[in-house]
Amino acid sequence: MKLRIEPPKMVVESAESLVRDLLKLRGLDEDWLVADLKDFPDYREANGFKEVKEFFDKVIMSKEIVGIIADSDADGMSSATILYSWLVARGVDKERLYVFQHQGKQHGYPPVDALLKQMPKPKYVIVPDAGTSDQDRQREYIQVGIESIVLDHHEPSIELEELLVPTINYFAYKDPSPVENPDLSGSSICFKTVEAVDLSNGVEIDYEDELYAKLLTFAALGTVGDVMHLGDNNTKAVINAGLNKPIEEAPDFIRAFYKADRRIQGKPLSPFAVGWYIAPFINAII
Repeated sequence: MKLRIEPPKMVVESAESLVRDLLKLRGLDEDWLVADLKDFPDYREANGFKEVKEFFDKVIMSKEIVGIIADSDADGMSSATILYSWLVARGVDKERLYVFQHQGKQHGYPPVDALLKQMPKPKYVIVPDAGTSDQDRQREYIQVGIESIVLDHHEPSIELEELLVPTINYFAYKDPSPVENPDLSGSSICFKTVEAVDLSNGVEIDYEDELYAKLLTFAALGTVGDVMHLGDNNTKAVINAGLNKPIEEAPDFIRAFYKADRRIQGKPLSPFAVGWYIAPFINAII
């Protein structure tokens, strides 16, 4: 005699209750669906922000050469794009802005001699999405008179007795600030940092204006490309703001990619498209 075991029946009271139950199974609350940047902690209170802001104020006011190190993946490229676009919008001449591209899959500070093969000697260097552990290279830069900062999200691979350069990185501090978040990508760190600089300088932030809409899209691209924990409400807020838009409103690079790739033509800008097509394309080119 065979026993027939009936599967449990799911009683769905409504679509809302089903969504609520599914979120609960994932350990998420209902706010996750509509996570908003207005609820995101203010990075003006982040460890290292005071020194980083002073650095950016000098960069904007000076006429010196500025170098941005483009880390070798989609998150690193997105981070460099955010910084470059924001600096230009804040009045830094493109003629004194240089982006260093590693020759392979390297990360962080390049040797000074490699840096100088791609640009005139800079006064300032920004290292996003890497650099926290590169203290030997940081000393090399200090010795030749190059000021630098780090905007990173990786755990240090060495014991940090002291920070040699201004650094924003949750993992760089024994006592992270409550506003800092270990689930952010490099691009999200860069976005929150430049936003905090603007707020400190009295700039009124509008997430829908042309500059901030572009910065947010690249923050979201880097976040998805680096496979960050999207169950975090703050990370999800970046995704909601950066990718929930018609493709016609996306930055030029994204629109060009959609036009060229038949697999996503006519489809919405989404984490799926970024994670399966755009970010892998950037990484493959590298």
